[in-house]
Amino acid sequence: MFYVILSVQFFSILLIYIVDLHSFFKFFFPFYFLVYGEIKSLIGGRVELPCNLTLPSSDDAIQLIFWHRGNNTRVPIYTVDGRASQTLSNATHFLSDIFQPNRAIFNLQSNPSKLIIDPVFETDHNDYRCRVDFRWGRTINSFVTLHVIVPPKKITIRDQNGNYIENSTIGPYDQNTDVILTCESNGGIPPPTLQWYKNGVMIDGSYIVSDNGLVSNELIIYKISTHDLYDKYVCQAGNYNSSSTIPIEAYVILDINLLPIDVQILTNRTKLLAGRKIDINCQTYGSKPAAIIKWFHNDKQLITPNSIESYESNKTFSSITFKPTVYDNGSLLKCRAYNPRIQLNKKFSTTTTTNTTATITAENIDDENRNYIESIWRLEVLYSPQVILRIRKFNNNNNNNDQHSMSSSSTLPTSTTTTIMPLSISSPTTTMMVINEQTTLLIECFINANPSLVDVQILHNSTIIQLNKQLAVFVVVVNVIESLL
Repeated sequence: MFYVILSVQFFSILLIYIVDLHSFFKFFFPFYFLVYGEIKSLIGGRVELPCNLTLPSSDDAIQLIFWHRGNNTRVPIYTVDGRASQTLSNATHFLSDIFQPNRAIFNLQSNPSKLIIDPVFETDHNDYRCRVDFRWGRTINSFVTLHVIVPPKKITIRDQNGNYIENSTIGPYDQNTDVILTCESNGGIPPPTLQWYKNGVMIDGSYIVSDNGLVSNELIIYKISTHDLYDKYVCQAGNYNSSSTIPIEAYVILDINLLPIDVQILTNRTKLLAGRKIDINCQTYGSKPAAIIKWFHNDKQLITPNSIESYESNKTFSSITFKPTVYDNGSLLKCRAYNPRIQLNKKFSTTTTTNTTATITAENIDDENRNYIESIWRLEVLYSPQVILRIRKFNNNNNNNDQHSMSSSSTLPTSTTTTIMPLSISSPTTTMMVINEQTTLLIECFINANPSLVDVQILHNSTIIQLNKQLAVFVVVVNVIESLL
């Protein structure tokens, strides 16, 4: 019973080692076994496989040399027969069909001797055993593994929509968007590595090998900006475990629609005069393609047929003629710069600048629907006093006093903040008013001016009536007597 169990175990171990010839020979014939390890060769190249031909004694001689590939131990792929010759150099060489026509030769002069294969085919990837039979000594075996490197044949780059875009200028993409590039390579033994380079510097060496052998590397360029314009992105694929391989590559060049960097109103004025025309200039730069400029007064676009617009490099210049009125004091004049190709949901900002004579602000844009930057000028308009004189009959018992205005405006202001219709003091309006003697009159003078008033006078027949100058509306109560009529 004991011997039967031992026999079963012995033959089980023997069967395992027979399947692996390397291990079999090493186990049973340790003194006649030599492993040369692994040799790598590029497909189409030249490779030399070593074989140990050392004689066991000086009076011995080599009779036969057999090269076997894989687990085929019966049919050799290369044979050297020296039995009929006096020296090994005169031995006969036989090549199997896999080395035809004359793709291999056994160099017996080198030390160690080498089986030279040139050119190397992909099918040559295998384990090789060199068996040497001597006249007297025991057979020896040399083992070597040949790894044939097959470089990838093709490399492609796709965008986020699946379009193949390799070896071209891509875009233009809008500034502040993300760009996704996928590099792929199929084939190659071993599977190639994929690496992304930006302007010659490696930026991503991660890649994924799928079950079907497809190798991919996805590169995401977040929020592209002016710094990424015309950058060259190169994807390289190669079997980098061999110094003899040359990686293949594909590239893309990134084109971008750039937002304006800055916009400024250039006109250097602090205060404007109502009714006097002024040329106002604005300039923007940094946009690609060149920006377009639009003018706005408050939030209403100005359509100015006499405006001038010019382009130079990535700069845009615009000039308009503006004629301020009394009502423009405190209003906002805006110069807006747009990239004509960037229309939706673009959010960006620029710096703030203070002009030496006018406050001009390039504001940050917080509204995501805006696709522009703007320079804003809060206008200060100077104008002469605008006057409305109102005379009313004064009656303490009647709030609905009769009133009469010496103004061309039929709508009278009710407070000092009411906009006053212009009434030039240099061209006073004369209106006749019929009243009775002993009637009390309430005289009100409404004045609007910029700058603020220095002196206010109400005259009656060239006689100055004393006023309370602390009031914005000057009120005089006059008891009409005969001398006033």
